[in-house]
Amino acid sequence: MYEPGKIVYAGGGDPPTNTAEIIDLNSASPTWTYTGSMAHARRQMNATLLPTGDVLVTGGTADTGFSNPAGAVYTAELWSPATGRWTSLARNAVIRIYHQTSLLLPDGRVLNSGSGGAPSIAAVDELNYELYSPPYLFNGPRPAISGAIPASVAYGQTLAVATPDGAVITKVTLIRLGSVTHAIDMSQRLVRLGFSQATGGSRLRSPRAGRSPHPAPTCSSW
Repeated sequence: MYEPGKIVYAGGGDPPTNTAEIIDLNSASPTWTYTGSMAHARRQMNATLLPTGDVLVTGGTADTGFSNPAGAVYTAELWSPATGRWTSLARNAVIRIYHQTSLLLPDGRVLNSGSGGAPSIAAVDELNYELYSPPYLFNGPRPAISGAIPASVAYGQTLAVATPDGAVITKVTLIRLGSVTHAIDMSQRLVRLGFSQATGGSRLRSPRAGRSPHPAPTCSSW
């Protein structure tokens, strides 16, 4: 869920496909529609929601059959909800197909690990990991945060964040922790937060109860 109620669904099938679709559950009559297609057909890849709302796709196979390493896709791709287009990015060093894991880390990087783990396929068990740095980490210095009050907030409450960079912050998002298995992560979602400048930092406003749809997937399909 790259925005409240908005879902992107990409890849999957046998043979694999490079297509992607989106749906807006806020609509009176939600309908799946095609967005841009990936450069590579993929099956059993991972799609990771980033704090910008963009979606990073890694790994997968473009060949027929179940988790076929012969068609392993190494190039990562980034989907932009603003344009509906995919951008090809850096390559994995090893094959990442069935039983891979891809998780957004607190520092903004993405952990990509695993692959294999099934005796019925010829894929090698990859007992290693790679760290991917998305493009936003190269856009200049990151805001420094020295604290936040209170330690936790409920619906409709305000959070005071101490940062010397409050004047240059233009967007704040709340993103749920990932929980991926078998190329599926059913709980990824992002919510934009209202915010204002304040002495010594920023004041963030959490969403009101009932304003956000239930969790839904931003994931790859088999």
